[in-house]
Amino acid sequence: MNGAWRALWLTMRRRRDVPADGVAISYGKDLRPLLWILVGLGPVEMAAAHVLVPWEPVRWALFVLGLVGLVWMVGFVSATRVFPHTLEASRLRVRWGVALDVAVPTDLVESIGWSSRMVNQEGTAAIKDGVLTVESNGAAQVRVVLRSPYALRLRGKEPKEVRELRIPADSRTEVDAAAAWLATRTGGDVPAESPTGQARSPRFPR
Repeated sequence: MNGAWRALWLTMRRRRDVPADGVAISYGKDLRPLLWILVGLGPVEMAAAHVLVPWEPVRWALFVLGLVGLVWMVGFVSATRVFPHTLEASRLRVRWGVALDVAVPTDLVESIGWSSRMVNQEGTAAIKDGVLTVESNGAAQVRVVLRSPYALRLRGKEPKEVRELRIPADSRTEVDAAAAWLATRTGGDVPAESPTGQARSPRFPR
């Protein structure tokens, strides 16, 4: 099923695509308001076309096309919420709506932690110098270090080996939960608690 339509289906059921054995890391919260504004312009354009186009068959054809496009756009924006990153028993799945879906085996993940930085690159996702960077609104808040290089293929490009991933996240709490889940699974140290009582994920040099 096309990703946008599946996102609509999950949204109507008030569900997210997170397996029972995994933990989610949400992203895109800061960007969704702008995307919803763009979606809101759709009905305005449809109304304008209906008024300005003098030929009735063309008006209705444009209306139908506009309606389908509007529904698809709602699914596209919804996908950034219902398709979060997930850390599962078998894989770390990195996504950005319907535009990106790549995964690395969980056994290769050495560490995951909060390490926010601004990103300046062309496109939402790029691989450079062994690092996969996925940005949302010009930032990536999570650093994932792999035990050994792993080949990933971005859409329309040749596979490249990565040793590290930098991905966006809305909540440090979810990143801490993912780090604790990974530590429990691998037998490592669970992140220590901060003075506020929340788990503190590993910090990395920037």
